Amino acid sequence: MKNLMLLTMWTLFLFTSTAQGQETKAKQFENPQWFEIVQVKYKAGQKEKAQAIIKDHFMATGMESNLPGPHMMLDLVSGEWDMIFIWELEEGIKTLDYEISPTGAKFRDAFMKKVGGEEKAREIWQEYYSYIQDWKTELARKWE
Repeated sequence: MKNLMLLTMWTLFLFTSTAQGQETKAKQFENPQWFEIVQVKYKAGQKEKAQAIIKDHFMATGMESNLPGPHMMLDLVSGEWDMIFIWELEEGIKTLDYEISPTGAKFRDAFMKKVGGEEKAREIWQEYYSYIQDWKTELARKWE
């Protein structure tokens, strides 16, 4: 039944667009907002340790350096994932052209300064990653 409904809708769409005799034109989105969505699953019993690193190091660095943090952070209470971080892409989809974005570079420098150098920063990141069992990253455009 569902397939028949989809087929009917598709047929009507094709019929009405060709019946009007109009060409399909390319259309860009006006000022789209793009987001990176990172879903994280921590190893058993490690979520609180990971959240402490996020709060004490990552969030603190961002606030002290006046850098934007995630658009939203969600602490999930059901499902496969433990947390979701939603980052607005600062230059829209063009942000993906960077190996390290301007904000990412500023954060990296501020983080190394805060913790006492590149080696200590690497140790903290490695500790954080050691708590992660799995993660998934997706891109999304704000729907309007």
